[in-house]
Amino acid sequence: MGYRSEVTIIIQAREDRTFTLLRNGVVDESLREVHKLDKPTQEEEKWAMFLAEVAVKPETELAWREITSGLDDDFGNNLKLDKEDRRITIDFSDIKWYEGNKEVDSYMALFHSVKPYEDYIDAIYLRIGEDTEDMEEKYYGDGYSLACIERSIEIN
Repeated sequence: MGYRSEVTIIIQAREDRTFTLLRNGVVDESLREVHKLDKPTQEEEKWAMFLAEVAVKPETELAWREITSGLDDDFGNNLKLDKEDRRITIDFSDIKWYEGNKEVDSYMALFHSVKPYEDYIDAIYLRIGEDTEDMEEKYYGDGYSLACIERSIEIN
């Protein structure tokens, strides 16, 4: 490695089933009290803990700073923290991606920080290198459902 790659990392908090029911109008007022909906759900608490942890860990500091500043440039690079959807999207269309690079190591540390939370947070890491066979896919939880690598032939 050490040449150009396309890299995507998505980290997504799982949907809270109670809120899904609420949005669909199924939950009535008596269930609000039972589920203590005035307090954060376990999913919300775990997401908040995850964000607080990666914000202060030295090994994820660089990635966190770049994600929270947001990046959407003309080269196809996009870094986004979507607080409403509880999702982090990292997408580099053309980057030198190799172990030992402090930026790469920081993003990979961020991705691997999901492991203790994989019952509440899904994550996927995808990398496509310059060579046809050079592809990587790693995930936590149900991260495989967030994105995938597709190969196709397009005739012009």
